[in-house]
Amino acid sequence: MKKILFILTILALALSLEAQESDSTGSLPMQLARHHGHLYEAEMMGKISLHSSVYLLSPESFNLYYKARREYVSALVLWSVGGVAVTGFLGYASWNLITSAIHTHPTDPNHPTDDLTPLFTEVSLGMALGSAILFFTPALWLTLDSYKKINHIVSDYNQRRNHISLHFGPTRYGIGLSLNF
Repeated sequence: MKKILFILTILALALSLEAQESDSTGSLPMQLARHHGHLYEAEMMGKISLHSSVYLLSPESFNLYYKARREYVSALVLWSVGGVAVTGFLGYASWNLITSAIHTHPTDPNHPTDDLTPLFTEVSLGMALGSAILFFTPALWLTLDSYKKINHIVSDYNQRRNHISLHFGPTRYGIGLSLNF
């Protein structure tokens, strides 16, 4: 009789610890989604702030998400600066071509002039290509890497939240049986 009472007491204690551990309100678990480098709630497409993601994600996932966000912001800066540089050089090349087409002068044999407009146009087109390679290559790499990391966090979170597991060990309120679903 003492053994049965002892076992029932341990089971009741474990069930109370499991009930204290559970934060469920009876609703379905939230699903995450990625959109432009941010975490969103999948159903409502509400953006999840960085502050809220601290409590939502595990420490490892949060660190990975923080790195991915920094990569994404760095990529945005590179896309912007590269776009301005390429647009500037292409605009200068276009301006040279337009002005050379409008201001063509017949060559005077007494006053020979060297027209450097084609050279300036070629140099500015080369600078535009070099700027595109210099800025857009790392921007593309950082964007794709941040998307890959955030997609990994989203899939890990969604799989973990839908997977039912039973654990015995330390919880936030002591030692006990924890049912995660």
